[in-house]
Amino acid sequence: MFGLFGREAERLVTQLDLGFGPKGDAVKEKLLSMGTRAVPDLLKCIENSDGKHKPLARLEAAQLLARIRDERSVEPLIRVLQTSDDDGKKNAAIALGGIGDKRAVEPLIKTLMEQNSSVRSRAMFALAEIRDPSGVGALASVLHKDTQAVYFRSGADFRESADFKSALKALTSIGGPTAINALAGAVDASWPYLRGEITKAIDTLKGTPGRSGVR
Repeated sequence: MFGLFGREAERLVTQLDLGFGPKGDAVKEKLLSMGTRAVPDLLKCIENSDGKHKPLARLEAAQLLARIRDERSVEPLIRVLQTSDDDGKKNAAIALGGIGDKRAVEPLIKTLMEQNSSVRSRAMFALAEIRDPSGVGALASVLHKDTQAVYFRSGADFRESADFKSALKALTSIGGPTAINALAGAVDASWPYLRGEITKAIDTLKGTPGRSGVR
């Protein structure tokens, strides 16, 4: 019986690149209904060791793993983070964020050093979803580093860089006194716009019962 399910999952995974629409949705629903039985083939799709799977299929596989939330897929996904495959790393981060297992926090923190900005961003989103306070220090380092990395838009209108924005959102999502203190330490950023964004994040956390623990 397991072999039959395995072959069916493998067949369905090859159709994940159908994308949006009734046919693509039907494929994803069938894989979701299989639950953990679909995990091995979904992992193979993300790993893509045979090079057969298209980017859309790998993204869909990551989103399905995030919804199935099988903790047995955490270690294989962490191994993908350690490869040189940027698409694989982005998709592994998506899946790990959805699963929410704290084993992924340290590997995701290491991923913040990647050259690819999309990989870094996905790692920060994943840390935001896991919401473990042990990620605050690394996110604060990104925030501090990036307070100077702003660019002009429409003359004198300052905007934050992608890393700044992702780190700020992640810290706000994690919340708690540790995150508030980390944000407070970055309030003296050089540009008024950035100070305003950080201050708004602190105010949001302090004013949200059950999130920051500080009022």
